[in-house]
Amino acid sequence: MLPGFRYLLAVLFTLSLSTQAWAVLPCELLLRDRIPIDVARASLSKIAETKMPWTRMESNSDQRQPLYLGASPRELALGLGRAARPVLHEGLRALGTSQALAIRAALGVAPDGVTEFEGWPVQNDQGQLTWVFARFRPDSHSDWQWLEAGALELPESAPGVPAPILPETKKTWVKKDFKALFTDVLKMKDLYAKPLFGDAIWMTADSGQVLAAWLPLELIDGFRTELASNPKGRLVSRILPQPARFNEKPITFVLQADAAGVRFPRRIQWRM
Repeated sequence: MLPGFRYLLAVLFTLSLSTQAWAVLPCELLLRDRIPIDVARASLSKIAETKMPWTRMESNSDQRQPLYLGASPRELALGLGRAARPVLHEGLRALGTSQALAIRAALGVAPDGVTEFEGWPVQNDQGQLTWVFARFRPDSHSDWQWLEAGALELPESAPGVPAPILPETKKTWVKKDFKALFTDVLKMKDLYAKPLFGDAIWMTADSGQVLAAWLPLELIDGFRTELASNPKGRLVSRILPQPARFNEKPITFVLQADAAGVRFPRRIQWRM
């Protein structure tokens, strides 16, 4: 069989799976059936979808696609094997180093202090590779704390150098935030605006436990309706692109920053 024909069959099969999967949405994806997850010590990769993410046909403007660091979606669909180690472009090492040190300085960490960051690479809206920095902690024995884009004064990036992506916080009981999360794109005044629903991590306002994250856009109407009528309706959402994928599994990385520089996990394979 010709490779091109095999690829076409794989794409058609993938689309058929996607259509069937979302024709009847599982109720556990909705708020009422969610069991809160404590992620104070756990990686955010634990709350991301793990089953065939390449079958989701979401618009990249509505939900950012994950960056694949191992097998590509085509290789996964065709069953062509898995990569042995996460592969990152060499430029991301220098960029991640400068970004982590800038965030560390903005946090006011003591010169002799150590800061760990949880992050992952992503493509920004301009198609540039950059890093997501989601959380920080002083050491591996401490709980993760969320970074906040609006609370840190970072220096402006040099021309052509992408800035890091940090979480933005939205509260469902704040009218402006609720609109930003759920308003239909056709009803927005800004041509380039979009609902933030697809990039949201949904957390309880009191305990900070996670109820859901990076939900498919097909759930936006049901989630909005249920949120408005549910006693759990006071939720905090953190807006972030979803974690990268190593082969078909979500993956995040812990970067350690101190006065001497930034250390990346040894399992990363860097390439030019």
